[in-house]
Amino acid sequence: MTMTRLALLATVVAGSITWTASADTLYASYVVLGQGDVLATIDTGTGIVTTIGSLGSIGVQAIAWDSSSSTLFAFASIPDTLVAIDPLTADVAFVGASQTSAGIVGGLAYDPVRDKLYGAESLGVPLGAQMSEIDRVTGAFTPIGDPTPYGSAMTFHPASGEIFVADPFPGSLGRWNPDTSLVTELGPIAPMHSLAWSTTDSALYGIGDAPGARGETNTLYTIDPATGATINTITLSESHYYAALTAIPAPGVFAVVVVCGSTVATRRRRSTGR
Repeated sequence: MTMTRLALLATVVAGSITWTASADTLYASYVVLGQGDVLATIDTGTGIVTTIGSLGSIGVQAIAWDSSSSTLFAFASIPDTLVAIDPLTADVAFVGASQTSAGIVGGLAYDPVRDKLYGAESLGVPLGAQMSEIDRVTGAFTPIGDPTPYGSAMTFHPASGEIFVADPFPGSLGRWNPDTSLVTELGPIAPMHSLAWSTTDSALYGIGDAPGARGETNTLYTIDPATGATINTITLSESHYYAALTAIPAPGVFAVVVVCGSTVATRRRRSTGR
């Protein structure tokens, strides 16, 4: 494993070095029939799902981590609003009415380069989705460009500076450029309604649903970001209908402390995307 994939803390004490690694955490919301929405974490190494708490019956459709304000945003369909979720307690705070015409948002993505929150408003088949910028204070949507077939899932891709987008039927992966509103088609993908880019893992994760009335699944996909092909599947410890997925990177830190000397130096590396 390389240093670029780890957030490292190095302490130099009389010639000795101690390294401590931290990794991204995937956050997901899932639905429990008759109980509402639940916030949980997913360990991508073990597949263990850990419940954080109940979100209530708000109909979470998409979540995204805003690294500029350390805010976990979500779009709730009951009512049609943008909300903020405490990732430690699952407490929900109202932000503002979405003012969308359809009231269904298939994906959210925070862009740390442009410092903007984007959403994909579902327009139904065959119209696709309308990409919009979302006001993080009022929740209002401002449309960007023409509707696109993609938009069931979104996540920021640091290497390209664009947004990964997915089309669930029949299943395809693309990259959306917020500046030009153009979508670059990448290839077929297993049907996904949630995507998350892990900066620490340098990996694209996705989750869909299984055939059946409830759509419950215990499979997390690792996806080739160039082609959309499945690289690996991770079996989760719990089967649910996972409605949304995002990554919250741990703060990247590389620090060197020289005890037997006159200098203490630290360097912090900020993660740049989801």
